[in-house]
Amino acid sequence: ERFIGQALNLDPTNIEYLSNFGEACRRSRNFSVAVKKMQDAVAIAEQQKSSKFFMTLGNLYKDQKLPEMSLEFFRKAFEFDLENALLFSNVFHNEMVLCDWSEFEGRLVAMDRFINTATNGLSPFTALSLIDKPEKHLRIAELFGRDHFFQAESAATPQKMGLEKPKASPV
Repeated sequence: ERFIGQALNLDPTNIEYLSNFGEACRRSRNFSVAVKKMQDAVAIAEQQKSSKFFMTLGNLYKDQKLPEMSLEFFRKAFEFDLENALLFSNVFHNEMVLCDWSEFEGRLVAMDRFINTATNGLSPFTALSLIDKPEKHLRIAELFGRDHFFQAESAATPQKMGLEKPKASPV
């Protein structure tokens, strides 16, 4: 937090620094400082179309249990990165939490597309809307697990841990 703050003193309009500062404050639960600093830069982030900046703001509000504000910023982030499955999941999940069903049918279609094309980032909570499609639940669980438990290239993977399915032996 301190070092990113020093970098921001040198370049206060750097959206990458602001996003990282907000994330560092979020992790240390210093919400008010992060929100104040980031709210001052919303116009700059909009001009630069920074989905990361708006996702960080959405997460800050989500952690403070303010779903309306969180949804506003997740939607803005998703506008700038329509192929981001994680942002889609955040938007869809918040809409369901708030009982905002206005985009529900379209979100189901989009979720189906993301399930088939995403490599990570989908939330299993949004899969609850597909209660009649267990194969979709399995795919989302796979993506969620990969995203949360095997994030880094160097991290353990099922294959590295010897957990991959054994290959059928020829008979």
